[in-house]
Amino acid sequence: MKFLVLLSTLLACFAHANVQFNNEEIAFMKQFYVKQGEHLTLSQTEQRLETLYFHLALAKQKVPTLLDRVASVGFSTNYHKKRYMISLLDNGHAKVSAPNITLSSAELKQLLGNYPHNGKATTQLLARLTQPLTTSYTLADAYNDASMQARFNLHQGDVKQLTKLVKVETQYQTIKQHHQNPNIRWPVLESLSTSQAITPALLNYLGVKASMHNESPYLDSLKQQISASEIAKYYQQNKQQFRYSSEVTAASLIYSSQEAAQNAYKNNALPRQLNSKKVVIKRNSLNNNFVNQAAFNLSTKQGPTLLRTPKNQWVIIQVFDKKYDYYLESSETVVYQAKTALATTLAKKQYANAKNQWLKGGQL
Repeated sequence: MKFLVLLSTLLACFAHANVQFNNEEIAFMKQFYVKQGEHLTLSQTEQRLETLYFHLALAKQKVPTLLDRVASVGFSTNYHKKRYMISLLDNGHAKVSAPNITLSSAELKQLLGNYPHNGKATTQLLARLTQPLTTSYTLADAYNDASMQARFNLHQGDVKQLTKLVKVETQYQTIKQHHQNPNIRWPVLESLSTSQAITPALLNYLGVKASMHNESPYLDSLKQQISASEIAKYYQQNKQQFRYSSEVTAASLIYSSQEAAQNAYKNNALPRQLNSKKVVIKRNSLNNNFVNQAAFNLSTKQGPTLLRTPKNQWVIIQVFDKKYDYYLESSETVVYQAKTALATTLAKKQYANAKNQWLKGGQL
């Protein structure tokens, strides 16, 4: 019996060999999440922390640049980590006075010189920025932490901008000095905070979660692996997704004023007038014709619809019938959507497999 208990304990440790949190750390983070409006159980909290550690390990291997900066225009990952650590540990007892910046606006402008055209400081410039702002934080450190806009402000001699950067560093160092609970390990909290900062960008890079503003090179590489036969299969299984209106039967009446259009809209003769104006509109005749485009966008269930045109006219449109067709399997629309969907599914599968393997103590 003792052997079985020992074996099960060893297996449990092996199952989470890459990450281990103690009960106090899990309870602390659970309480923090509650303050953030997330009511997780202890088990859910532990799973969240494991996932964050997995993301950190994944970033180190796949996208190490994220550990420096998530976006070229944004603040450094180190800066975001410090902000998150402050939100974790600042209970209001660590009072931080406003930093005493001895540099004047003119001195700051002279030290930094002209703003670089690409927004990035040269190594020569950073090497000159040795001026201490705190005991362990130099002007170069502040410049590295700053976003592109903040760096531009610094080049303009904005001492208030510099003060904000230094205040975050000072507050971070203060909570570090006040943190005295050995059961809630500082390095663990730092790792979680770093992962929290990089996770959205990491998941976007891996193609696991799409972002409207960022492309995923990794997802693009997976798209290249999708074969024609896979696209064909996806097309047949999701054909309704590729249905489009090929032509509509509609009628329209155009008026020069809103008053005239509203009077016609209320007139009992409107149905007869619209019936007499029925025409078939083909998709290839849309061009920049507002009425035709509106007809394709309206439903047959809507009845007469009053709209204002870009030419400041008023039009009553009714759609009576719609005919549908399907994009060809070889069309750009089908190929693009199929590749994106199949590559995203593959990316999520690879992510899940890597996570399961890592949680069991395996290598990425």
